[in-house]
Amino acid sequence: MNSFWLDSIENSTNFNKLEKDISTDVCIVGAGIFGLTCGYYLTKQGYNVVILEKEPDIASKTTGHTTAKITSQHNLIYKYLIDSLGVSMAQKYLYANQDAIENIAKIIEEEKIDCDFKRQDSYVYTNNLDELEKIKLENEAVNSLGFKSEFVTSAPLPFDILGAIKFPNQAEFNPIKYAYGLAKCITSSGIGSLGDSASSASSPVVDSSSGANSVGAGSTEDELVEVSSSNASLIESNRNNNFFASNSTEPNNSYSINSTSPINSFTESSDKHINSFRVTKGTGKIYTDTFVQNIKKEDDEFIASCKDYVVRSKYVILACHYPFIDRLGYYFLKMYQSTSYIIAVDIGDKAFDGMYINSEQPTFSYRFVNYNGSNEKRLLLVGRCRS
Repeated sequence: MNSFWLDSIENSTNFNKLEKDISTDVCIVGAGIFGLTCGYYLTKQGYNVVILEKEPDIASKTTGHTTAKITSQHNLIYKYLIDSLGVSMAQKYLYANQDAIENIAKIIEEEKIDCDFKRQDSYVYTNNLDELEKIKLENEAVNSLGFKSEFVTSAPLPFDILGAIKFPNQAEFNPIKYAYGLAKCITSSGIGSLGDSASSASSPVVDSSSGANSVGAGSTEDELVEVSSSNASLIESNRNNNFFASNSTEPNNSYSINSTSPINSFTESSDKHINSFRVTKGTGKIYTDTFVQNIKKEDDEFIASCKDYVVRSKYVILACHYPFIDRLGYYFLKMYQSTSYIIAVDIGDKAFDGMYINSEQPTFSYRFVNYNGSNEKRLLLVGRCRS
């Protein structure tokens, strides 16, 4: 099936098929936005990660066939959550999603991912009198959770509405450009500070506070973290790594510390406080056209079987459409198909701001996208066809 998003990538990164047995810390099954996000954060934290994708390209299924709204507004859900699960759970759901929006924005800024990210207000609207009261009650519920949503009777849409609940400062992006940006971060080797892009692994680590070189900072399969403090007391790690620290009072000295337990501080003596803590970045590898047939546990490791080869790991994350291992709840018996279609429409110079979905059935959704990397706009129009 064609996808506007997939067509927006001209020179996509080519990934290899798995052609040997390998071992890693974490095996992730599925290279959509969920699997890639997990891989991004895990490599940042020093874990070696292998991502397996059965399709020839990453992010080519759900991620590549979505309206790509980044929002905590999921139709009219918060009154339902309060009524069914309580205020605390509804609040956690809301702010977990709000945090996710900001985390995506942070990754895009720090990693300089060009993915057409733009802040937008999000609306759930209605022209049905029976739905209007539901929207008003939803607005009251959301505000009771501490989030400032707004009930409005007009919107930038080209038609009138009876009412809508507006979530300010949400966002939209190109999910495929973002996914390939994550993939580049995951698979790039080297040394970089926490929150910074990775640099070359072959370069010595330079402590900016003292000018000391910590050369040969262990394997490139671990993460680099740099902290400036008097004693690095905020650093904790549960990874079995070699840590390298530089002493600001003696800039020519570096210290190699092997640790298998959380590290709370580094001090050689009372007058030698280490103020820089570093460990190399985790490696990430992505294999496409690699179908995982089965996962089993043997002793203290998981084995993912991929036809002729296996991936051994300490941990497994299933980031595919649904857990395909039968013993985990028989999900294949509980799944049902729900299908919607999206079309991209040229409506000339009548583009409008915002992201929209109606509250009743049938469902319609609207947002605009840049077409072919230009300022030319296309309307993404969604209608539910069958379920």
